[in-house]
Amino acid sequence: MPSIVDRAPMPVGAVVFVDATLPYPGRTWVDTAPAELCDELRRSAGPDGWLPPWHEWFPAEAIRGLVPDPQVRAELCTEIPRVPWGCLEEVAPALDGWRDWESR
Repeated sequence: MPSIVDRAPMPVGAVVFVDATLPYPGRTWVDTAPAELCDELRRSAGPDGWLPPWHEWFPAEAIRGLVPDPQVRAELCTEIPRVPWGCLEEVAPALDGWRDWESR
């Protein structure tokens, strides 16, 4: 992201997004996701408005396909936090320079 790159103490040749979607300036995650998934997630939010950990959003075979080792998968899943539904409705900021960075 340009804001990260601009503050880097040395030249940056690439940015790697880990467990992230690419920025969607001026839109929310909900705006970019399939409506069926959004509806299902909205229903799965507890009374406190918090979603289950993301690995529970999909069928169990999805996480097994990403992390085949059962021990590693179990350890990973214990570290996946819950997030409030409101995070998915936050509008991503418009980042000056993103388009320039994207084309490099």
